[in-house]
Parts: sequence; C-alpha cells; structure tokens
Amino acid sequence: MSKLWFVFSWTDESSSSWSGTPRGLYDALVKRVEVRKLNVSTKGNYFIQQIKRIFFPASDYSRAKKVIDSNSNIDKSEPCFMFGEYNSKAAVQSFCYQDLTIDFAIKMKKDPTLTVSFVHKIKNTIDCYVLKRRRKEAVLFYQNCAGVFTMSKWLRRYMIEDMGIPESKVHHVGGGCSVDVSLVDTSQKAGNKFLFIGKNWMVKNGDLVVNAFEKLSSLHPELQPELYIAGPSSAPSSVIGKPNIHFLGRLPYNELAQYYNMCDYFVMPSNSDAYGLVFVEALIYGLPCIGKDCFAMPEFISDGRNGYLINDNDVDQLTDAMEKLLLDGKSISEYVKSQHDFYVNEYSWDSVADRILTVMKNEGFDIIQ
Repeated sequence: MSKLWFVFSWTDESSSSWSGTPRGLYDALVKRVEVRKLNVSTKGNYFIQQIKRIFFPASDYSRAKKVIDSNSNIDKSEPCFMFGEYNSKAAVQSFCYQDLTIDFAIKMKKDPTLTVSFVHKIKNTIDCYVLKRRRKEAVLFYQNCAGVFTMSKWLRRYMIEDMGIPESKVHHVGGGCSVDVSLVDTSQKAGNKFLFIGKNWMVKNGDLVVNAFEKLSSLHPELQPELYIAGPSSAPSSVIGKPNIHFLGRLPYNELAQYYNMCDYFVMPSNSDAYGLVFVEALIYGLPCIGKDCFAMPEFISDGRNGYLINDNDVDQLTDAMEKLLLDGKSISEYVKSQHDFYVNEYSWDSVADRILTVMKNEGFDIIQ
C-alpha cells in the first residue's frame, strides 16, 4: 500500500496561488486517499529569486530535486503528484498536472499578435530565454515520469502530436471550478446583457468585444443591449465614455457573482487561453458563452447548443454571434440552465481527483484509502 505525495512549490500555503487549482485539488484528494504534502519552494527575497531565475533558470528544479531526494520518508515505489517537472531519483513514480507545457508557452511568448508594447516584448524575450533553459528539465521529466495529467484535451493532443510524448503517458482529466452554487440565481436575467471577464485585456480580445458590441448596439438600439466588463485594474481607453458599457474593474468573487446572475451571455473570444475555467463559471451561472474555436474553448462550447464559436478576430463574426443570442437566445439559455447539475459535477475537483486516482490505479499503484 502506498501513500500519495503532493509536491508543490509555493512559499505561502495561505496565499492566492495556493488557494486556487492546487488547493482545490489537494482538498479533493485528501478526502479519498492518504496524502502527504512536500513543499519544494525556494524561500528568500522575491526580487533576488527572480534575478536568479533569469541567470540560473534551472535552479528551482535543482533545489526541488534535492528536497525530494533528501526526504527519507519517500519510498521509490510511492507515487508523487507534482505541480512541476522535477526529475528526482527518489520519486521515479511521478505524475504532473498541467494546463500548459513549456514548449507551448515559448510559442505563445514569440507570437507577435500577443505582444502589446515594447516593454512587453522585452519581458517576453527574457521569459523565452528562461523557458528554453528550463525546457531541458521538462523534457527529461516527460521521458522518465509515470504520466502527465492535462486539464484540456487540446493540450493532450499537442503533447502527443507535437512533442512526441507517448500516448499512453498523457491523460486528460480536466479541471475543477470552485463555484459557490448557493450564489447562483438565474431569476434576474432580462435577455440583453453581455459579460466579459479577463485581466489581460489584449490577450482576451477585449477591444474586439467592444467593437462588436458597438456595432450590435447600432443594429438594435431598441433592445438596449448592455456590456459589463470585469478583470482589468484600470479601464481600457476603448471603453471610456462609451454608452451602455459598464466597466467594473477587478472584483472579488462574491461581487462578481452578482454580475454573473444579472447578465445573460458571456463573451470572451480569447487569443490565448490554456483552459478557461471562466467559461465553466459562466455556464454554471446559466450564461451561454461565445469564444474562439481554439485551445480548450471548443471543449466547453458546443456551437449553436450552449453558445457560439468564432474562427477569427473578425468583428462581423463576433457581432453575428452576439446578435444571435440577443435576438434568439432564449432556447440556448434554457438549455444551459438545464445542464447546471452536469456542469457542476463534470468540472468539480472531486471529479478531477477521481479521474486522477483511476489512472494511477490502472497504472498499478495501490494507494492507501
């Protein structure tokens, strides 16, 4: 019988970084099996650590491996669940969980369409250098590990088809969404309100949404469509002074829930989105979604059934999708509401944990329950 080791690298377990995906998954796993935590984080001054990562990109990996190898409690036969590609000799039965690979992150950093300023370009250049140096450790991990869990199906395909990772090693298990379902109230919806949520305005295609909304408003002023924007800390210039566009800024979750309840449709045709749990949140709140036909967005959105997908950054395509919902979105909205329980269960951390443990058991690990 084996324990499951949960290896993470955050300096403060109470911080926001720990309270999201890792926290949700850890809480689900401990309800099912005996889990031992192992923190391999690098402590010290944040600024100094960032400089070290630039000049010594593999230093985090090296330290993590030493921490794991020096832990006498880990048996080589025991599986380790990791949020990093740590090639430890003591943890040869390792699995990692990813929403994105270093290879694809490098591709994204090089994409000129995602470069929004000169400073951003310099930062991306530095990030690419660091990622390339770290890539060597990641490739070694993939070669030696017991398996990789991916949030999305597209990432699984990418790892198999573009990176050459054996199909038997890569397992799609999905991602969880920690929505407080007691806050969901679909009674407030009026049929004319769109919601956009995204911190990175340019990457999430905020300007495209604004342009499409303005065109939609000019086509149907009698319906008085409204657009609510949350995420950016300051209002983008394209929304300032625009009628029927409400900028909300960065909101805590309990306040954001009010707008999920008030709005009718969610629109975020992101240029780059590793997984996009915000779509799941919107669906749970009963909002049909508009996204792009790329990354994991088609995994959430079935075109014409619970929303619409656009192919390009084309204002006419997006306007058309928004118009379909504004004019005839009632049946789609009712369908989304009817699937509430499915969305809650399918994208829960409990379901993700069950899929992970099923894979591990199929790989021969007898984990203590």
